[in-house]
Amino acid sequence: MILPLPTWPVSWSTNSFAATIEGDTYLPVPDGMSYSTDPYDNTEAYWTAFNKSSYTSLKDLITKTAEVQTMATFGTATLECGFSLANGTARDLPEEVEWSQLTSSHEGPCEVWCDDTLVFEDWNCALDYTSDPAKLPFRYEVVKTAQAEAHSYVTNPMPTWSVGFPSTNYAGLIDGQDYLPCPKGLSYGGTPESNTNAYWKAFNASKYTSLKDLADKTMVLQTLSPFGKATAECGFSIKNGTARALPKEVQWHDFGLSHQGPCEVWCDGKLAFEDKNCALNYPEVPASLPYDKSVCEGASMMQSYWIAVHGLPWQLYLNCIPLKGGDSTAGESDTTVIQTTTAPEASTTTTTEAPTATDAPKTETTTDAPETTPAAPTPTTATPTATEATPTTDENTGGGKCTRRM
Repeated sequence: MILPLPTWPVSWSTNSFAATIEGDTYLPVPDGMSYSTDPYDNTEAYWTAFNKSSYTSLKDLITKTAEVQTMATFGTATLECGFSLANGTARDLPEEVEWSQLTSSHEGPCEVWCDDTLVFEDWNCALDYTSDPAKLPFRYEVVKTAQAEAHSYVTNPMPTWSVGFPSTNYAGLIDGQDYLPCPKGLSYGGTPESNTNAYWKAFNASKYTSLKDLADKTMVLQTLSPFGKATAECGFSIKNGTARALPKEVQWHDFGLSHQGPCEVWCDGKLAFEDKNCALNYPEVPASLPYDKSVCEGASMMQSYWIAVHGLPWQLYLNCIPLKGGDSTAGESDTTVIQTTTAPEASTTTTTEAPTATDAPKTETTTDAPETTPAAPTPTTATPTATEATPTTDENTGGGKCTRRM
């Protein structure tokens, strides 16, 4: 694949296969057919066998049966990414996915997935997409919509931002495999729900006491223009913002079903809410979290954490909100949140240094920010530092079968 361009552990790419499958073992050859004739007939035999099998997609077949390969320099491939890296450079979403060439002698099906959603499939890609590069017309709008919905922020009580609109970007990245090694027999490269189950099994066997504890000790803070550096306490919101009254429920704009994982609400270091899979259990928009209000009464600061484990590295979303009636110096803000309908394009870089909270710009008068939700800027994705992924296996995939066209 050349568009979007993968990231490799070395300065060049490889066109070697990442895994092999003993086809006649997992998809027994149909009567009267063969896997050892010409490429077209082999593909016909594959589909005849596949359509009688229990596999739901090419991805499902691969994750359940493939044997990954090892190459000098590149190391051992993974079922999630082959010889490319899971935590490589983030790319813009292209209008079409491109492969450098789908060789005519190498006929067979191909698929494109985004998170756990199948967005392209073809029964014989080398036959149907013969251009060089081969352009695959995936379901662009489905992916674009999922991107917009997946990034989020707290909306009640409303944080304060250093500019006139909120950031939907994650504040930090966590190399999950390094800090919570995937349990044997599980995978961080499966569906969002199965990844979350793997996360919890690893977390419960770890030394970490909460999502907040994990984030404080492991996340790599991000930098986002024009917000500046995120902080470990407040993300891209600001600590000395407008103090808010305690709401009946804490609300996030939208978790997005693809970005599953736990979330928490804290008040002055005390846990007021936690859930093992917030995107799954609170799918409404906005998502309303029934926190323990009594824990937060008299507190000076609320923090809410959410981690999305749909892929490595994990994305940590974080906001803080000063509370009315608290004893901290975080009282009334020098910044007013402004309702806006446009926002500049954001760009992101990675930093490993945890900065201090950004002070709000000074104004001549101080006013309470309105309780309305500002318009969000176009979400952008931060570029994490590339490290080699650890091989994984997975038993959970989704998607329907690609039926061979007659």
